[in-house]
Amino acid sequence: MINALINAMKKLKGQSPIGLDIGHDSVKMIQLADNGANGRVMAAAKRYRARGAKQLNTERLVSMLRDMYVESGFSGKAVVSSLPHASLKLTSLRVSDSNEERLRDSVQPEMYQRFGLDSEYDVIDYLPAGRVSQGQELKQEVVVFAVKDKDIRDHIELLEKAGFEAASIEPSACSLFRCFRRSFKRANDKEQTSVFVDLGSAFTTVVYSRQGEEINFVKQIPIGSRKFDSRVASKLGIDTDEAHLLRTQLQRSAFVGAGTKQLCAVGHRTDGAEMDEGSRRVMTDTIREVAEQLVAEITRCFRYYAVTFRDHLAKRAIFAGGGVYDPILMDVLQRRLAVDIELVHPLSQLDITGVDFDGDKRGCLSEWSVAVGLALKQSGKFVSEEQL
Repeated sequence: MINALINAMKKLKGQSPIGLDIGHDSVKMIQLADNGANGRVMAAAKRYRARGAKQLNTERLVSMLRDMYVESGFSGKAVVSSLPHASLKLTSLRVSDSNEERLRDSVQPEMYQRFGLDSEYDVIDYLPAGRVSQGQELKQEVVVFAVKDKDIRDHIELLEKAGFEAASIEPSACSLFRCFRRSFKRANDKEQTSVFVDLGSAFTTVVYSRQGEEINFVKQIPIGSRKFDSRVASKLGIDTDEAHLLRTQLQRSAFVGAGTKQLCAVGHRTDGAEMDEGSRRVMTDTIREVAEQLVAEITRCFRYYAVTFRDHLAKRAIFAGGGVYDPILMDVLQRRLAVDIELVHPLSQLDITGVDFDGDKRGCLSEWSVAVGLALKQSGKFVSEEQL
């Protein structure tokens, strides 16, 4: 069972909660409903944040959330949201005792000290990840999440200012796993270990799951699309906004004639960005350079897991997030990772009739994975809450 970092879920009288993903570059909201089959998307909205700023002014973000709610036909005020990556601290830890009560007593004191948190106010939660061998001993591997009380309160205050009720707040790794688990229900999915990778704007999140039943490992890597943009901007002597537009144009041109089995269609506008051949070469080389750095970090996660859980090696990696639209990045990943690569389609089993999704329904829409996972938190129709 996933222990959400903050979980105050209430009975919502049949009302499905709104999944709210406040990312670094965009804000996504989605609400699901039961239609007697696989379910449907009742409402969805996406807005882009100012790319040149690390975060929107609180008042502007509140206004954006209110507009999204009214304009897109959402119902109810209960929201399930994820904490910003920058607010979340996480690590893996090995302890001797696996007893539930004694495990908490073993984990929390050490983590408060390691993260410099206040044991009276700040929050630490954890996921038991399984028994592992260390020398001649068997120990309990634990995935630990920690967050400051102030960050939680600030997040709740933001939601309340926007008119929402914070039904639950959790790490995005948990919502990613929930979405991935729903999307991959094939018989052989329960017979193998999978690694889920979300290629986000500021962070890449790696989540391991053994046989699709539990989270065994989580890692946040501080490399995302913003690093690609900033490195390109530095190389070309332009600002990051222009670098982003040029990189998007490069993505679109690379997708012309590309196969659809491995790559998704790109649904972003270029807004008139142009580049010469010299700039194209510089961008391509720069993107590959950063992609190699990211692959090196992901590979370190693979090695750690292989050493820790020796009998459960991953044979495939399932990718989500806006990074799947970058063919250069995906090419590096496909060549360098010694596993099969698949892309998640978080909305593939849902009726999306009448929902715009930013004007593009052709692609895999994998950037919606976190939001969908959040919206699924109380939707027993789609996943079992006894297991999630």
